Amino acid sequence: MLGRIRGIIRNQLVLLSSAVASINSIENHLARQVDTTLSGIQKKIEELAQAQSRSETETASTLRQLKDHSKWGRRALSDLYRLQLLQSNPRYSEPGRLLGSGAKFFSQNDEDGIIAEIFNRIGITNRTFIEIGAGAGDENNTLFLLVQGWQGCWLEANATAVENCLAQLKRHIDSGALRLANLRVTKENISGVLKDLGAATDPDLLSIDLDGNDYHILGRCLEFLRPRVIVAEYNVFLGPSIPLILPYDPEHRWDGSTKFGASLKAFELLGREHGYSLVGCNISGVNAFFVQDELVADKFAQPYSSENHFEPCRFPQIEFGLPYRASVNDFRFVTKENSEPSFSNESCVYLEA
Repeated sequence: MLGRIRGIIRNQLVLLSSAVASINSIENHLARQVDTTLSGIQKKIEELAQAQSRSETETASTLRQLKDHSKWGRRALSDLYRLQLLQSNPRYSEPGRLLGSGAKFFSQNDEDGIIAEIFNRIGITNRTFIEIGAGAGDENNTLFLLVQGWQGCWLEANATAVENCLAQLKRHIDSGALRLANLRVTKENISGVLKDLGAATDPDLLSIDLDGNDYHILGRCLEFLRPRVIVAEYNVFLGPSIPLILPYDPEHRWDGSTKFGASLKAFELLGREHGYSLVGCNISGVNAFFVQDELVADKFAQPYSSENHFEPCRFPQIEFGLPYRASVNDFRFVTKENSEPSFSNESCVYLEA
């Protein structure tokens, strides 16, 4: 009896051992299958990641190409539009007009060509410039002069823009050709800042684009500077005939609206008060150009008035609209006898000349 029980136990142990071996075999097989599956999944993930990377690279490349094509396409259309404008109006071909000389190298619009033509007519002296509101150093009114060997000063309030200038124009800065200041310009600090920078008091060119206090800062500059040529951004939305300025506010920040700067007539009167003639505007309706009275002679189109030289708004932003159109109550009337009026903010006042 005992022997039979032992035999049964042995048989059960053999069966159990066989079952364990089978289970181990199945476990090993499943482990290999899992490893193979996981390896396949990992490989597929890597392939998908590589494909995504290639796709992103190709997409980025395509977008860059489209952007480049779009940029050059817009440039071509802009040039074509400008040519059509020049050919459509006989006024633009009158003797002394500057608009036909417009060309863009580093300027926002066609200022580079107009500036070059002005100096072609009046000559160059010390090859120095001052630009107030210089931007990021890739698009302004004096970069083209800088790369031609001129020297000067840039003032810019935006710290990121100044960092870009420092990175992109290191060679010019290190050589001393370009001196740079990062600050918000006011009537109170402009004289000291330019003195600290060693700016010439008689530069060939002074350019100003502050989107706000331009008129007031220019007026202050002309108390101690005597540039031969001035480029100033005017507010095209204020028309050609009325002397309107935005009241001085050292804390002003442009909000992207039409509430900025001063009318072309206001700048004409300011220039006339300090011995400058308005000799033209660029065809985009952005910048006005002034030359010392003693240098004008018969080299430019007369009369030197805003009514004669005003150009309407043609810059691209108008196609997309502006978020806020300034009220007439935002501006003040001025005359050359009183270029710094102090009025209440509630109403506009007209000053009799």
